[in-house]
Amino acid sequence: FGAIAGVNNGTVYNCVVNGWTNNAVRGITVPTPTDRTASCYIAGLVGTNNESGAISNSRVEYVNLTGFGRLAGLVSSNSGVIASSYYTGGTITNVATSTANNVATAGLVVENAYGATIFGSFTGGAYTEYNAESGQNTQVSSLANTRDALILSGVRTAGFVYANYGSISDSYSAMRIWAIEASGFVYSNSENGEIERCYSVSVLSDTGESGVTSLSMPFIGVESTSSTENNNANPDGIVNCYFLNTGFSTNALRLEDAPELTLEQ
Repeated sequence: FGAIAGVNNGTVYNCVVNGWTNNAVRGITVPTPTDRTASCYIAGLVGTNNESGAISNSRVEYVNLTGFGRLAGLVSSNSGVIASSYYTGGTITNVATSTANNVATAGLVVENAYGATIFGSFTGGAYTEYNAESGQNTQVSSLANTRDALILSGVRTAGFVYANYGSISDSYSAMRIWAIEASGFVYSNSENGEIERCYSVSVLSDTGESGVTSLSMPFIGVESTSSTENNNANPDGIVNCYFLNTGFSTNALRLEDAPELTLEQ
């Protein structure tokens, strides 16, 4: 499912999916499949962007996305090119609660396939700023939503791309993420995956009393609390990338702070 196209084999240029209506964010909810083992590709713009597909100068803003499966803000599966595009201003809610391969959540793209390219793109809340005195995010645009872009997820999650087999460059994530297993930018980077000139300022949390656990990492994900290595199979493939260490464990958001989330068991 995609609001513009389920499958793209051509060009998507300068397209906008905007849910801001009557001073409120509107949402898209895709019903949960009867077969929980099915692979459902759900995104705000395009479900699947094939090898011949090119998406540029496009965005999804102020749209709450809710579904079960491989859920992302812009594109679920990318085998082509995504350039100068973004997701912001809404909440991405994956109602699945599983570590199975058919479910995952990401701010921009769930899977960036081998040979695929993403550049000049971002995810995050672009219209609020953090006030250290009050400990709150404050609105900086009267035309915008009063909260950041969020991910609420019962499955493995990334602020930008969940699984990268291709190339990502000149991009960033600035999401607020409630998930048990999460990463700020890419959850898993394959031996062919390349990430250059990217950064994450995403804030992560889990459902535990202590806030962020070792399964919530600021840039690349990890599989277990006992793991000594992260999910990066290409150490030389990450170049000039950064994450903002703001003591995120002590500033962690918690799932109970998001009462609108209901996860299906």
